[in-house]
Amino acid sequence: LEKWEKDKNLIERAKTINEVYISDYGKKFENKSLPPIDITPRYLLIHTLSHALIRQLSLECGYSTSSMKERIYADSRNSNMAGFLIYTATSDTDGTLGGLARQASKIRFEKIFTKAIKNLNWCSSDPLCITNTENVLEDYNLAACHSCLLVPETSCEEYNRFLDRAAIIGTPDSKCKGFIESIK
Repeated sequence: LEKWEKDKNLIERAKTINEVYISDYGKKFENKSLPPIDITPRYLLIHTLSHALIRQLSLECGYSTSSMKERIYADSRNSNMAGFLIYTATSDTDGTLGGLARQASKIRFEKIFTKAIKNLNWCSSDPLCITNTENVLEDYNLAACHSCLLVPETSCEEYNRFLDRAAIIGTPDSKCKGFIESIK
């Protein structure tokens, strides 16, 4: 992970989002303080992977995506954290946790993880989705759309911001190497 996140093209992609975020944050709060999140390749990878797994878990265990939530733990500045938690916090039939917890067994999780990555290789909005960089001004995303990564905003701790499918699978021109390009 540390080697991968030092790639100059990945750093540039994350920097594109981070600069827009810092600018908007400063305008919104009228101060010079930095926003609470530093958008790095690590953050984009962990957050994007969380969304891919939420979408796949929804298909595998029958929970609606709106009944699952995420918690992102990604910080390369101070602690080298790189993880996420997917949980359910509803009290209705989707909130029993049994089906979701069972998916964490090694055999089941490997299959779910592999399917989630494979599903990112193609988006019904490609090639526009994977090559789009204009969305960063509107939604702080690069390669991410409703067809491939976005989940209900109540499920995402960042309201569907800071996502980039290329962090996982790379870009078609191979300028950006995805972290998990070997799973195709």
